[in-house]
Amino acid sequence: MKKFFLLAITMVLWSCSGDDSSSGIKTLPTSIAITTNIDDETETRSFSYDETGRLTSATVYGVTYAIGYDNKSRFNVITSAQGSATFTYGSNNKLSSATGVDGDVIPIVWTSNNTLAIDGTTYTYASNNDFSAVGQSQIARGSGKGVFADVRSFDPLIVAFMDTWAPIYASKKVATSYTNLGEQAVVATATVNEDGFPSTYVFVDVATMAITYMQQ
Repeated sequence: MKKFFLLAITMVLWSCSGDDSSSGIKTLPTSIAITTNIDDETETRSFSYDETGRLTSATVYGVTYAIGYDNKSRFNVITSAQGSATFTYGSNNKLSSATGVDGDVIPIVWTSNNTLAIDGTTYTYASNNDFSAVGQSQIARGSGKGVFADVRSFDPLIVAFMDTWAPIYASKKVATSYTNLGEQAVVATATVNEDGFPSTYVFVDVATMAITYMQQ
């Protein structure tokens, strides 16, 4: 899944409205270091933002992506060294198609009001636009702040196509567990900083995430 953009398969986005406030001090994640238990290796993702707090750049697995928006603050172009992928929206304000870096148009199929299917994988959103399920994996969330709680016009799909871990950490509300392929749930324990944002996630016997933030 992490290579979708590079392989020019598809990148799809649920529409995020531009109504969320751009005023006040925002706490924005700048890096997430993930250490996996199986090999004890650490990989760091980094993020940057515009003056309103929208995500404009992400570096994941050594690849840097630039993110552009339309006049409704919806993601409409993603650019890497491989080229640009573009996105269009229907009259219902949902993503309707994507054009990959190779120029191929990829149709978007919404199987319900909050679930889209593409390339054999389904993505289901909760009412607050966080993922509740991706494929056969379910993610449970609590009431506390998530890593991307203050990021304006944020859609988790944009990061999910770059990073296989994104469906868990890229959210407005804190993750509490995830279940993969019907197996026993993996509990996520979050340590929060003084502003109430997760500074670490510990997934028992699986991985640890360390998150840093900036304020603007």
